[in-house]
This record gives sequence, structure tokens and C-alpha cells, in this order.
Amino acid sequence: AEKELDAPILVAWHGGGLIDGSREDPFIYEPLLEAVAQYGWLLIRPDYRLVLPSNGYDMADDVTALFSYLASRTFASSLPSHIKPNVHNIVVTGFSAGGHLVRLSVIEGVTESKKSEPQFTIKANVPYYGMGGDYLLDYWTKYRHAPGKIVTEEEMIQAKENALDGVKMLLAKEAREVSTAGYTPGLEGQDIALTRQHVWEWWAYHSTFLDVITGEEGLGAKLGALPYEERIAVIDKKHARVVPQLFYEQLKIDKPAHFPQTLLIHGNKDESVPYEESLNSLRQLKEAGLPVELITVEGANHSLCHPGTEKRVDSWSDVNGRAVDFIRAAFV
Repeated sequence: AEKELDAPILVAWHGGGLIDGSREDPFIYEPLLEAVAQYGWLLIRPDYRLVLPSNGYDMADDVTALFSYLASRTFASSLPSHIKPNVHNIVVTGFSAGGHLVRLSVIEGVTESKKSEPQFTIKANVPYYGMGGDYLLDYWTKYRHAPGKIVTEEEMIQAKENALDGVKMLLAKEAREVSTAGYTPGLEGQDIALTRQHVWEWWAYHSTFLDVITGEEGLGAKLGALPYEERIAVIDKKHARVVPQLFYEQLKIDKPAHFPQTLLIHGNKDESVPYEESLNSLRQLKEAGLPVELITVEGANHSLCHPGTEKRVDSWSDVNGRAVDFIRAAFV
């Protein structure tokens, strides 16, 4: 008989801007995959419903469903008999948009920890250049476009119309909850992902990101009309389940007995997910007196590469080594 393995669980959420991407994409960095094999961790790569026609609450429901499943006998019985999943030894990581799902997982874990008999425990979380740290930034609430692509007023108007037309076309053609629209060429669903890029443009040109996440029409424009400092007081606190910073902001008032250790990793030259998102999470957790560390990857863009290239920054191996060490320590 094989030796019984008490297996910690590493949950890894894929990226794709919340509009595409798939668990089949090769999004997990090699050092983490090597650690999974070396140390006998169980790796869970979930899919989740993507924005349009779904919204942030659908994603939150998917997170709830995942952890309910992991804590179930159904999941345990699906594994080889010698592998015993340790559902009280979970670490969650995610890349880019996966950072949003990481933060939703943290909320789920904190909520579960308050029960008299928690069914699972999240020990730590590691969002890599993750979305969800600060959705009140101008980046998400005001009109923006890629530098150099739109110069004149006419081009701006045309770009906004194209984005809106693209979203309408997507909904008419693909009005279902896609969870396997990979961003890797050749992966099933990638043709859908190309169309779904119109959603990102729609957010950028029409300030509709928060509208879709919360289901509250006009919210993005309303917040964008206010100074940044006033926005958090205006957004309805009922959206804390889908706008993670609202939940994090309350931690200094209602500090939980258990909160997962946090390691934030972000390049300070990121043009896709603002570095300020991780800075905001760092501030919120520090103010609440909760364990948090930020690794700032100097000179790195969104994928921890040199800006404008696919060449990884020199510190890439060191950063991932520190992430592996952090996860190993959390699993003890």
C-alpha cells in the first residue's frame, strides 16, 4: 500500500482581465509548479464565470462553490485513496485578474473562520500583480486609452462606438457564461477571447468596469466625477463581497480572529494592473494590524518582464523563490 499523503492545497486562479482566460492557460510560473511536484501539494486550477453576461456576484458565488466542494466528501473521494486533502491547510494564489479571485477567496475564508466549526481554512494568499486592490482609482473610473492609439476627438468617438458595438455583438453572438475562453493561441475558446477583448475596451472608454462588477449601472461614471478621496464613502458597502477593498477597509474596525497571511507581488512599471492596487492592499492590511508583505519588482511590467519586451527581469527567479518559501512556511 502507498504511504498516506496529508496533502496541502494550493489554489491558483487564472488571469485574463475577468473577461477571458482559462485554467488551461500556462499561467502558473515554473518554480511554483516545481514546488507542487517536489512537496506533494494538491494543485487546484479553477475556472470561473467571466464578465458578460455574468457579473462580480456570479464570480463570488463560484468562489463559494469551489471551497464548499473542496471541503466535501465528494472531492476527497475523487482522489487516489492514499491522498488525504488537508482542507485546513490551503494557500491561494492568482495572476492578474486572478488576484481579484484571490481576494474573494480571502473574504470567503475569513467568513468561514467565524463559524463555530469551519469546514476549511485558508492559511495564506499570494496575488501576483493582482486586480482587486483598488477599483476606485481613475484607471477604473475615468476614460482612458492606450497612449498613441487615439489622437483626435474623432478617433476617440469612433473608438468608443467600436467598443460598444463589440460588446453588443458579443452578447448577441455569445450570450452565455464562458469560462474556458483561453488567451493562449490554439487553446479551445481562444477565438471567443478575441471577441471578448471588446469588453476591456468598453470599460476603458466608457468607465463601466464597476457597473459590470457590481451590477449597478452608472456607478463608474458617478465615482469618476468625484475626487479619489471621496469615492469610498459613496460606493454602497453592500458591494464589499465583489469590491474587495471595501471588505479590507472594514478590517481595522472589525478585525477577524483569523486572517490569511498575505504576500503581494507587483512590478512598479505595470501598465495593465496599476501597482497602486497592491499598495492600497498593503496599506489597508497594515492599518488593520494584519500580516502582510509586498515584494516590489523594480522595473517590471505586468508579467514581471522588462517593459516593452518578453524578457524576464533579473530578479524573476528570486521573487518566485521567495513566493515558494512563503507558501512552504504557511503550509507548516
